[in-house]
Amino acid sequence: MCWVTVDCALRLAEKRSLPVPLASWFKTRDEIHADIHEQFWNDELQSFVQTPIRPHSMRLR
Repeated sequence: MCWVTVDCALRLAEKRSLPVPLASWFKTRDEIHADIHEQFWNDELQSFVQTPIRPHSMRLR
């Protein structure tokens, strides 16, 4: 939800011409988005997960 919040804030700031640090906010949004896709996508489930899965520590026994 953090990515969505920053994205919505950016859209609002641009639409209303608010004096905000757009470059910084875009960078933050993009970093959050990348982290979500890198750390929280589970190929096996083909889904996003709530916690990052570590290959060897989360195996079912």
